[in-house]
Amino acid sequence: MANKVQLKKSSVAARVPLTTDVDYGELALNYADGKLYYKKSDGTTIDYFPSVGYVPLLSGSYANPTWITSLDSSKLTGTIDNARLNGGTYSINITGNAGSASAVAWTGVTGKPTTLSGYGITDAYSSSNPAGYITSSFSGFMLRSTSPQTNPNTVFTSSAYRFDPSANNPTNEHYAIVTYGNEGNVTGQLATHFQSGQTFVRAFNASWSAWRTLLDSSNYTSYAQPTLVSGTNIKTVNGNSLLGSGNITVSATNADYATTSGSVSGLTLTSSANGINPDNVTQNQIGYNTSVSLFGQTDGGLYSSAYSSSWVHQIYGDFRTGQIAVRGKNSGTWQAWRTVLDSGNYSSYSNFGGNSVYAGIYYDGNDTGYYIDPTSTGTSYRGRGEIFLGPNTSSQYLRLGGNGGATDHSTVSTSNGNLHIDAKSGNNLYLAWYNGSDVMVGGGIQSTIYYDRGNTGYYCDPNSTSSLSYVYANRIILDRNYGHSIFGTYASTRYQGVWSMGQSWALPDDGTTTGNLYGLAWSHPNAGGTAGNLNTHGLLVLENGGFLAALSGSIRCRDDMRTPIYYDSNNTGYYMDANNTSRMNAINADSLYSYGNVTAYSDENLKTDWEDLPQDYIEQLAKVKSGKYTRIDTKERQAGVGARSFKNILPEVVIKNGDYLGVNYGNAALVSAIELAKRVVEQNNRIARLEELISKLIDN
Repeated sequence: MANKVQLKKSSVAARVPLTTDVDYGELALNYADGKLYYKKSDGTTIDYFPSVGYVPLLSGSYANPTWITSLDSSKLTGTIDNARLNGGTYSINITGNAGSASAVAWTGVTGKPTTLSGYGITDAYSSSNPAGYITSSFSGFMLRSTSPQTNPNTVFTSSAYRFDPSANNPTNEHYAIVTYGNEGNVTGQLATHFQSGQTFVRAFNASWSAWRTLLDSSNYTSYAQPTLVSGTNIKTVNGNSLLGSGNITVSATNADYATTSGSVSGLTLTSSANGINPDNVTQNQIGYNTSVSLFGQTDGGLYSSAYSSSWVHQIYGDFRTGQIAVRGKNSGTWQAWRTVLDSGNYSSYSNFGGNSVYAGIYYDGNDTGYYIDPTSTGTSYRGRGEIFLGPNTSSQYLRLGGNGGATDHSTVSTSNGNLHIDAKSGNNLYLAWYNGSDVMVGGGIQSTIYYDRGNTGYYCDPNSTSSLSYVYANRIILDRNYGHSIFGTYASTRYQGVWSMGQSWALPDDGTTTGNLYGLAWSHPNAGGTAGNLNTHGLLVLENGGFLAALSGSIRCRDDMRTPIYYDSNNTGYYMDANNTSRMNAINADSLYSYGNVTAYSDENLKTDWEDLPQDYIEQLAKVKSGKYTRIDTKERQAGVGARSFKNILPEVVIKNGDYLGVNYGNAALVSAIELAKRVVEQNNRIARLEELISKLIDN
């Protein structure tokens, strides 16, 4: 039995095999559609062979047709009877080389369509329409895409489109513009800003009027508020009467951020059966929308005009009250809804009932630079002129403001940035008079003289003499000039107080004694007593009235004087540093004790002009007077030498101090010891030679 070839097949109409169902070279047959499928060479696309119709040989008989397998000019003759062709799609496969055809002029072609729609073009527009418009499916209304730009001054047909910057829009930015009118006779336009959602309107009647801004809950405070005239008769700045009740409240609801993205493509119409969340709108749309919490409702009509998914403007209308709210989508972020004020809802933002006016801020109708903003944390009031408060029970007024200088009333005013507080002419200015509290001043207080309220004999006149009982201060600084200081009453026979550690330890007022002063006093030896420690006018440091130290031409201390180093005031090359090296010309002392070595500079590099001592120095040294003796001045028993006799052999070690001579015992002793050592060495050498000679004599 012959092999049977089975194709992959399906009897389900419109079913198309997947790329994984067939391999290259395999065929799949849908015998419900009459289509044969195969996998294309890109491996990702499934295509099919079209149903091939047949055309009988044009010169043959329909009863016994000869099928055309190839076409040439001899076979394309005669006519085809449409009645004999089955309905469907036909294709002709041409193989071989095609012959050339003679050119036919366009005017020679018959049966051409007379309209664009005859060629299948349905989105063209007439040249009589403004450039850039596309006629929509509903009569009498046009839509325009995001480009090209259009001059709104030339648009008079009802339409909706996006408008780009030019000199003919309200603020030279991107807007969505809706035009409504009757072909140029009387036309109106509504322009909405994509970013902020602000809306502007204008009209055409022979010429375009200026753009007018629609007020909403976010911008109405920038314009003049209605002004109360009298009673309940309220008039706006243009004179129209308004009546209403209720308090002014300003509210705004933050909208959620966009949750979807998309692109502008045409217009979408929605119905109540297919509502859309306004936050999800990314393109032009008119119709029914849900999920809006405005005016106490969650649904309403919505007009959306989009430049892109990031720049959208929306106008929301409440089905029940007709109120309108607007907002924009600024660079992908939805802005808050703004309520458009109208004759039915303005009372929610202004209340003119009774004799009261309520508003978030009140502006001057002639100059909005002047206003009252009661709840502001910044500038809450700005006005000109004066405010009078009063009269009080004594028929007096308080003037606030003005230019200053007036004396007919008590006044608080300013001039050139200065604040003036003035009592009425002939009256006094009282500060903290009733409660007796302190008056705090951050800067300075200026007056010609200040009196003590309880005793005017005490006063402060900074430019002259002042009389004060006590002055308490953390610091007293005298810096008006170099010679300024503190002056006091002084006599050389008294003690003048300079400072004490308290009132209880001060000098007596008359300064005749030191009293129990703990502190400083200035005096002279003429005062006697403790002042005798001074050698001229000077400073005394006292403890309970007793002497501690005196500083005048000399310095005297009760206990001791301490300093790291003492210098000779005439020659600072001489000094005493008790903890280090000292240099003094001479030391006169009854006794000199050293707990360490007594050292003198003796380096050869510090010395020159060396000279040997005489050969008979030892013999002369033996003649120096020496021995034990008694000091005439101290009666002490000592041992030593006579300086005068020593001066004859070695004057360099003898020092004269006044009428007396002294001996540098250290130098004298060391030099004499060395000379004796030399003599000893010499004697030893001589003895050694003598011993050597004696030894030789004995041996012989």
